[in-house]
Amino acid sequence: MQEIQRESQRMVRESSACLPYHKPKQRSLIEFLNRKRVSAGGPVTPRPKDVDSVVQVLEDRVKEIEEFFKSESEESQSENEIGDNFESLPPLRDHRHLLEQNEFAPANLVQV
Repeated sequence: MQEIQRESQRMVRESSACLPYHKPKQRSLIEFLNRKRVSAGGPVTPRPKDVDSVVQVLEDRVKEIEEFFKSESEESQSENEIGDNFESLPPLRDHRHLLEQNEFAPANLVQV
């Protein structure tokens, strides 16, 4: 059994397939400290009429986070490829139905 494991490990080591490693972009301490910070204010549970604005804010934050933590190998791609990859993501769904189904949600949040 050990001989089979050794042989399979040797074959994996010698195979030509290689996976690229994630190489994060080197940032200085000043760049890291000057990044845009997330505000801690605001209501914990948004009102149903504010859900659209919350979804827009979340989409913007996702774009900012992806841009900030992009690896060096991703930066070498063209802007068109990056845009195509982002557009292929599924859109965020409307989550009002979750508020309606949540029995613990306050009654004023359930009204749409």
